[in-house]
Amino acid sequence: MRQNTYSIKQLNGEKLDIELDCQFSLIKNTCDNTCVVELRLNHKSDEDIIKLENYIKISHLKEIINKIFSKMKLLFTQPSKGDKIPKIILNQSFIIKKNYKDAFNFFYNWNNMAKTLKTDKVWKIVDEENFEKDNQKYKNFSILINNDIKIYYRIISINEIKNERIEIVYDKSGKNYVPALNNYIKFTFFHIDKNLTLFLYETHLPFNIISSIYQTVSYYLFYCNYQSRKYIENLQ
Repeated sequence: MRQNTYSIKQLNGEKLDIELDCQFSLIKNTCDNTCVVELRLNHKSDEDIIKLENYIKISHLKEIINKIFSKMKLLFTQPSKGDKIPKIILNQSFIIKKNYKDAFNFFYNWNNMAKTLKTDKVWKIVDEENFEKDNQKYKNFSILINNDIKIYYRIISINEIKNERIEIVYDKSGKNYVPALNNYIKFTFFHIDKNLTLFLYETHLPFNIISSIYQTVSYYLFYCNYQSRKYIENLQ
């Protein structure tokens, strides 16, 4: 058995005044080549559980844990031949101190993205011809890096619910339109207040991606999104 225990000190940005541990166990099954995964919340008293309900409902917590473990199980389950291979969903989110429409307009222009990363001298953003099956309302474009690497972006859809959110979905591909590592990208800008936006970034990575590559991609995307947030908030 392998067991890790974590002490939970904050929940939803609030410091907990209860003693709560999360115990994660991997237990070898002696019957066959399988593994039992167990997640346990350890608490000192029943009063602590009652207090925990002030931060998050236990039923909601169980639902979140079930979803996490269902996705984890997928990663270790080889899909049957012909089945659609599942993807790993990577989400990142930031609060941006700008109106949600201003935030969308900033991210929609990839020249702004280049400025935030200080790559505007090495990135060349070029309009591309739309394919017949593409939505003709949107313009395809490509990013040419150092005149060597070319990445194509197609806008699949832009959807807005007024005073609630704007969502844009991209399809990304490489040379000869071969799907890129994270070919699906979605930006969503949620209206919170007049000058406050929740930005949600979503991309899909291959089911069997090597963990070190996953970490590298995750850190890089976080850096890009974080730099863009800093840049837009400093704009007058």
